[in-house]
Amino acid sequence: MEELLCHIELIAGIASKGLAKPRLALLDLQHRMNAAYAESRQSANVGTAGTFFETWQDGDAESVPVQARIFVDFHRDVVLTVATRDEFEYVQLRGNVGLSHQGYRRCQDHVRLEDSSPTFFRLVHLVMMALWPDAGWHLSQVILFTITKVSQAEIGETIGSLMCGGYGGVGGMNFAQPAINLGGIDTMTYHDWSEANGRAVTSEWLRRVQPNLESEMQRRQSDIDEMSRQIRAFERAEKLAELGAVYSEHIELLAESDKELRAATAKLDVGLAESQRTLEAAERRAAQEKEAREVIDRVNRWAAAMDPLPPVPEDASPEVRAAMAAALDFDSDFEKLGRPDGGS
Repeated sequence: MEELLCHIELIAGIASKGLAKPRLALLDLQHRMNAAYAESRQSANVGTAGTFFETWQDGDAESVPVQARIFVDFHRDVVLTVATRDEFEYVQLRGNVGLSHQGYRRCQDHVRLEDSSPTFFRLVHLVMMALWPDAGWHLSQVILFTITKVSQAEIGETIGSLMCGGYGGVGGMNFAQPAINLGGIDTMTYHDWSEANGRAVTSEWLRRVQPNLESEMQRRQSDIDEMSRQIRAFERAEKLAELGAVYSEHIELLAESDKELRAATAKLDVGLAESQRTLEAAERRAAQEKEAREVIDRVNRWAAAMDPLPPVPEDASPEVRAAMAAALDFDSDFEKLGRPDGGS
């Protein structure tokens, strides 16, 4: 696409805004375009009075550069940008929408690249043939409407230009106001219009309108149903994703709560174990105190049953004195424990 655009800029004599450089020099490009023009004329069994550039009409030298700038800028800034972004393998050029009271003959004029065809339209066609001569280029044409009165001319050409993207501002090759040139329709007589109405009424095309409309409506309804299905599927997927996020959040909260619960349980277990050890120690101490009191009681009862020891005689032997002292020491120990006869 960029190669085509930069060569259109070259042949139209306008400054190039593209990144690519033309692979053909200006004279070489002109020579190839003239050769393609002559070949097309010969293939259509019509003579060639001169070169393509000799067929330019008054005002083309001024209008073609302006039209080329509009055409190239739109395709480079819009069409080529989108095609590159979306990785399209090819780009289909938009065409030219015209008006004629002899439609099929007009189509033949375009194929033969007659002077009556728009100059810029023929220029783009010949640039492509010059750049890619072996591509097998051919011009596809179709009659969009059959009008039955003059007032329909502007409406029909306007609708056709909109449908086909024919306006130059959106990449087409129509740079004139629709129906500004009536193409001979204004010369048609009442008899001519009667014949046109008769052909329109009896045309097989009209019998295809209703089935075509029904088929198109069914196709569009199928597209709408498919789009609705995709929207519902997307909404379900979006809802599931939302629920999944909520579920994940709750799982994280549960995991955090479980972690806190385990920590609290472990702390409680430590407290319970400590309390258990304290209780067991208290129970052991109480048992020991109870056992000690029982021993003290038994000793006190035994000591109470014993008479106090007499004083040591003055003439007692050393052995007797030692035995008496030991007995006194034993008796003193009982007094410390508390005798039942008033001892502390």
